[in-house]
Amino acid sequence: MNTKFKKLALSAGITAALGGFSMPSHAIIEGVAGEALLVPFAIYDSVAVVNTIVELTIPGTVGLDTIPNDFTASHSTPTGSSISDNNTALSVHNNPTPVVTSGVHWYFFDELSNHRLNGGLPVTADDFVQFDWGRVVRAQNSALDGVQGYLVFGTEKARLVGPVPGSHAAADFSFFGDAYLVSQNAILLGALGIVDAKIPVLPMNDGIDAPGQTKVTVDNQVLYKNNLISQVSPLISGMRTVYSDGIPNTVAFDLTLGLRLAPTLQVFWNDHIPAKGYHADVDVFDANENTCSSVLPLPNEVNTIWISQSQQWFLAPAWVDTTTDLCYPNGIASAVLEPGFVRYQIDEEGDTGIGGPEQAAVAFSVLFDVTDANNGIIPVETALGHERGKFF
Repeated sequence: MNTKFKKLALSAGITAALGGFSMPSHAIIEGVAGEALLVPFAIYDSVAVVNTIVELTIPGTVGLDTIPNDFTASHSTPTGSSISDNNTALSVHNNPTPVVTSGVHWYFFDELSNHRLNGGLPVTADDFVQFDWGRVVRAQNSALDGVQGYLVFGTEKARLVGPVPGSHAAADFSFFGDAYLVSQNAILLGALGIVDAKIPVLPMNDGIDAPGQTKVTVDNQVLYKNNLISQVSPLISGMRTVYSDGIPNTVAFDLTLGLRLAPTLQVFWNDHIPAKGYHADVDVFDANENTCSSVLPLPNEVNTIWISQSQQWFLAPAWVDTTTDLCYPNGIASAVLEPGFVRYQIDEEGDTGIGGPEQAAVAFSVLFDVTDANNGIIPVETALGHERGKFF
């Protein structure tokens, strides 16, 4: 059995053993073409032995479909009248002249949204490219070892000066992405060695930046300044966090909580740095509808919460923002073998009453399992956030 199939078999076996608690319903949109892609969490940590791998697919053609054509790749799709037109990718929307070579540009931002590193990737039509964040860190900036943040992938053309001074061009092609949190566990080296959990990848429109534009729109969800990304928000593919009615609202979403015997890493990516003291009121539910309440800080653009029993030796990696037991809805003794979920409630910020999407976020859980008597742990499953909507 090759490594990939071993990895899938292990993950499937552990998921079955844990009771199959990940849920298929979620709030975000993945798997459609985007003119830019957001990977809301990225980390390379040589001490904890975790890494982030991103795989990009550059489609030769993208046909007719509502989401890419209207919301995530509206400036570059459709790119052909039939699937055989596979040389028209990477060409300007409705331009019959094919351009079969171009480039993707990537950007890494830390948890406070500070730009830390960027670079280019040459691509061609129907190409497949693997981006190894750990390899980049080791080769280009070792100071980013152990620094959590996020990645954005866009086109080289979108970085360029646009049709009028002070503007930036629209993207000239669209692409797909998959991302993984990869962990190497020494206990498993003989049988498997490397396992991973999926990180969501969100597609976004990347239209022309108007001179002086400072706010993203549905048509243009990525803004540039001095050839670097200055603002990004997955207004369509993400969880919209502003109802935009001019009235303060509360936003609610659920995140799956694994068995309390093993850690759960919950990630909340926000499209802006919130006001000081920003937090979530959380309610924890177990499998029997018991509940308890707590509060979690969410001060950054990337927020990580490590939920683990304090009496166990599942120490959080150094880059984690918040380490907590949370609370136990029905006591420790009866709750540790039951999965559940955490309901987050956050306040809106930035509602200007425009009647359309203004801000967005991404939330997901990475569920770990115990591998051995020495408390070795590995990520085995990803559960995406479930959006509950807005409340007055």
